Amino acid sequence: MYWFLLAISIIFEVAGTLCLKQIAIKNSSSLLYLVIFFYAVSFVFMWVTLKKIDVSTVYVLWSGFGTVLICICGVVFFKEYLNFTKILAIGLILLGAILLKTQSA
Repeated sequence: MYWFLLAISIIFEVAGTLCLKQIAIKNSSSLLYLVIFFYAVSFVFMWVTLKKIDVSTVYVLWSGFGTVLICICGVVFFKEYLNFTKILAIGLILLGAILLKTQSA
């Protein structure tokens, strides 16, 4: 159950970051309340997961997978450029998250 809650936390963090991008594009702060809501929900779910999962594991997965998802969303939704270096960086983030997870078990 805690892994599912961590996944929800990551999804809400990504949603908050995507709203920040929309605020920057539209030069409007109308989505600011959504940003606050998404990040607040994300932190609450992360806080709950910290009761049962090591802080290093929670944070590396939350920040690492959040970064990977934001990279993918940037390419898909905002037509950001995807090159070899970005793909390599995503792979290294995923590898680091997997290694930390396996070492904390």
